Amino acid sequence: GNSMRDVDTILETFSALLRVAEIDARARMSGFSTLDLGALLNTIVEDYQPVAEEQGSSIVAAVASGLGVHADGQLLTQMFANLLENALRHTEAGLGIEVIAFRDGKSVVVEIADRGPGIPVDQRDRVLQPLHRLEASRNTPGSGMGLSIVAAIARQHGIRMSLLDNLPGLRVRLQFPADPVPAPDTPQRAPVV
Repeated sequence: GNSMRDVDTILETFSALLRVAEIDARARMSGFSTLDLGALLNTIVEDYQPVAEEQGSSIVAAVASGLGVHADGQLLTQMFANLLENALRHTEAGLGIEVIAFRDGKSVVVEIADRGPGIPVDQRDRVLQPLHRLEASRNTPGSGMGLSIVAAIARQHGIRMSLLDNLPGLRVRLQFPADPVPAPDTPQRAPVV
């Protein structure tokens, strides 16, 4: 019954906390490579489209091509999956979620927007902390780890993350650093630790 679910949540929370610690310790820089961000995003959107449809929502993606970023593909997948799950959890049937990715000057920007209740301005910093949950979502399942994992992955990648108002809803803006992406054919030597 219920206690099993609680144990699951505790275990999930624990492994999520470990991941945050591991990410923050930059333990996984070795997984960085040059990635096609558009292809990665489109795959994740395709994976989540059936989930959205099942609850009567949809995901609309406008993703530019040729967006190269230097990143850990597994971590980015986790980050975007968390953001989409979060958006789906807070979006009512009949409303869509928007995923856009484009180049802004030298950096790449991804925005994921929902039409849920949004996050009050005074709480926006707090939801990025591990285990913080808004009063409004206390009764919904989940460990409250989603956005703190997203924030930790963003930090590790030097991504600037902003929580904006989508009127209504939340728009999460991720701005990748404008560092020149190394050409894929030059072998990247891992720094000696």
